[in-house]
Amino acid sequence: MLRISAQFLGEVISIKLEGRLADQWAEELQKLAVRALGTHGRGVRLDVNLTEVTYIDHSGEDVLRWLSKLGAHFIANSTSSQWLCERVGLTHDTPVARS
Repeated sequence: MLRISAQFLGEVISIKLEGRLADQWAEELQKLAVRALGTHGRGVRLDVNLTEVTYIDHSGEDVLRWLSKLGAHFIANSTSSQWLCERVGLTHDTPVARS
């Protein structure tokens, strides 16, 4: 199961994923991105927050790579989501360590 939350904030489409990005959920994410970019245009920034993703299969990896080719910006604020990004080959933001 995957929870997908999406918001349009000015020039940014923000998508937050929580749970398992697999099978039909990967297809739903792709459909959502197509609709969002079609509605708001390709001039907007697409942020995808992967912090709460717990599992990803090959179809999920393919969709994330496709989003990356579209210029998506990935957020990974947990160790597991950072590992996921590295495994799939995605550039991502990580939190800044505080002292």
